[in-house]
Amino acid sequence: MRSLFVALFTLVALTSSWGQECNLYMGEGVRFFYSGFKDKMVIAVHGGLSSAQKAYEFCLKASNVVPEDYGVASLDFSPSPLGKQEVSEAVLLAKLLKEKGAKEIGLLGESHGAYIALMASLYIKPSFVVDVAGMTDLSQMYRYFRGHPEVFKGWEATVNATKAACESANKTEQECLLELSPSTYAGFVQWPVLIIHGTRDRIIPPPQSLQFAEKLFMFKNTEVWLYLFPSGHEVDFTREPVKTLIREFIKSGGGNGLPEGHPDQKEHKALPAKTGAEGNRTEDSGSGALGAVGEKQPAVEIRGDNGTGNQGEAGPANGLGKDNKGSPGGNSSLP
Repeated sequence: MRSLFVALFTLVALTSSWGQECNLYMGEGVRFFYSGFKDKMVIAVHGGLSSAQKAYEFCLKASNVVPEDYGVASLDFSPSPLGKQEVSEAVLLAKLLKEKGAKEIGLLGESHGAYIALMASLYIKPSFVVDVAGMTDLSQMYRYFRGHPEVFKGWEATVNATKAACESANKTEQECLLELSPSTYAGFVQWPVLIIHGTRDRIIPPPQSLQFAEKLFMFKNTEVWLYLFPSGHEVDFTREPVKTLIREFIKSGGGNGLPEGHPDQKEHKALPAKTGAEGNRTEDSGSGALGAVGEKQPAVEIRGDNGTGNQGEAGPANGLGKDNKGSPGGNSSLP
């Protein structure tokens, strides 16, 4: 235990080559590294598995990218099933930042961290979300994992924990994956979203971002920026042109989105079995995808290709794990 504290003390005492410094905060059920508390804050969430070192390094990276009037809080999330405790901790962090005076909170995540940010945004209702190569449809991702075991390597514990959580909730695997996918809740996104993805990404295939953007465009509830460029999965957003893109997006408020009730806004239909209601602000107080948070949650949305609210049937997956017809849908099961 003593060696752990020594390591942490050494970690937070470091200063990056960018001249930024991030300190460790532990309390209120969350751990994070922060560059300072300001009126405007960005919750940053790193990719990969849970790691204090990665959380610290991501704090330094994010601090070098966000506008100067923003502080950064980089979440050191706990190992958990996908979409469960990790999301709860992001929501708790937002609550803590508000208690400390934050009047505006945005989210920035990459890969696994972008997935956490997108799911947490449903509760935080942030000023914006920056999604760098995030997972958005777990059904497609799990099919891709099975076809590409080199991608799946190292994620066995997380996948098994997610499977166990689904089974304990007495949900079918497909239903559970649907509830744990950000794309399911596209109609509830009322804040600007910047999506960045490398076209040569073999870890999180580009269709994860393309299909999510298409859903956001369909509902027309918010401003969506989509940036694709020739890169693999590791996107260095501290370099140009990505750095300037993120800064300009945050400064502009993502165009401030579209106001509620915009005449072109599309309706988000909930599953009748969940609420029997429909509309962009439909909420479900049941156990849902984020039951661990203990808050009201968006109801589940299922659409086929025709956008009429019918459930889509999945076609055969191609080399990128992309369905030919219908999204979400199919008979995918957890590996």
